[in-house]
Amino acid sequence: MTNTHRPPSFRRSPRLNPNPPDREIRIDSPPTFSSNAGSLVTILVPALLMAVVMVILGFATGQTNWIIYMIPMMLVSALASISTYFIQKRKDAKTKKEKESEYRRLLEEREEELWQLSNRQQEIALKNDPKPDN
Repeated sequence: MTNTHRPPSFRRSPRLNPNPPDREIRIDSPPTFSSNAGSLVTILVPALLMAVVMVILGFATGQTNWIIYMIPMMLVSALASISTYFIQKRKDAKTKKEKESEYRRLLEEREEELWQLSNRQQEIALKNDPKPDN
């Protein structure tokens, strides 16, 4: 019987180097804010012009009795327009604040995601090419 010594069979598993993350992170631009309230001047000018025209017509025709009834109605109309303006302005401010807080929350989420990806990338880089020991 011949005893031949053969070296032991050794099969090394292939090196599996993980690839760094290559995701693309998209950050949208900040939301735009549009006011639906308009301008206070554009709300008041028509009412004031109507009052002036009514007064001029009343004096021009000599019938000033109906001016007494028309002026309070125009004032009520102007006050309703002004109150609607301020209500809409308040709603716009609230909507703007909500959009800003939502955008800040989104930015914080993206920042956290970028930190996680950066840490993962660093981990993989150190695993593939470790720092030399001192």
